Amino acid sequence: MYGRSLGRAIRLSCLFLGILFLVIGGRSIWQEAEATQRYVALAAEMSQPSSEGAEDATGGTDGSDENGVDWASLEEVNPDVVAWLRLDGTAIDTPVVQGDDNDYYLHYDFWGQLSYVGCAFADVRCDVDGDNVLVFQHRCTLGGGFSEIYAAWDEDVFDGMGTLHWSTPGLGTKDFEPLCCLRVDKRFADIQQFSFSTDDEYEDWLRTLVAQASVVSDDAEELISGSTRAVTLSTCATVQVGQRWRTLVVFVR
Repeated sequence: MYGRSLGRAIRLSCLFLGILFLVIGGRSIWQEAEATQRYVALAAEMSQPSSEGAEDATGGTDGSDENGVDWASLEEVNPDVVAWLRLDGTAIDTPVVQGDDNDYYLHYDFWGQLSYVGCAFADVRCDVDGDNVLVFQHRCTLGGGFSEIYAAWDEDVFDGMGTLHWSTPGLGTKDFEPLCCLRVDKRFADIQQFSFSTDDEYEDWLRTLVAQASVVSDDAEELISGSTRAVTLSTCATVQVGQRWRTLVVFVR
């Protein structure tokens, strides 16, 4: 009798936990979908430049810069905004913020709301117009965030990426080309260098990354020799939550 009652209690507990997990999972997916759509709508509102040096048809009188990014409107929503990035060959088209630490925007979106999607953010140690800008964003279940590049260590995914258009209030829009992709531990030290004393030091740093990369551009040496700056995009390298592996995609100009 006791055994049957215990078995029934266990089955009911398992059923309850299963329903609870479904509810929580469904809620997180709904929230992710909602946040992703907000970013899509925001990107549609922004008159994004298609290439370096593109003209703003409005002449900047609406608060836009000469390349069409409406910084005034973005800063009204979130004064932490420091850049806008768009990656050809993907749907990545998003504002970039920079907070007081490297944790807050993992959990809060561009509008300051608690979010599973968070917001793309520059490492707090970076200068967004500096030598190496490191930008983090989640790999999301429904394809938002940096999901499209989480497997860029695969050659087919890497080859599908195009030019990264990086816009800032200080320098306007600059174009960066994909150099390499690494799959590394989240504590990977080599990527955490953000300024360089000489051109040779910078180029040696890029070659160090290329030597450890899973995929490298066919034009790597040419890209390195003519490069002066890098933007690195970072996201989770697996579909499992809580893993240590990160995907780093390095773009140079």
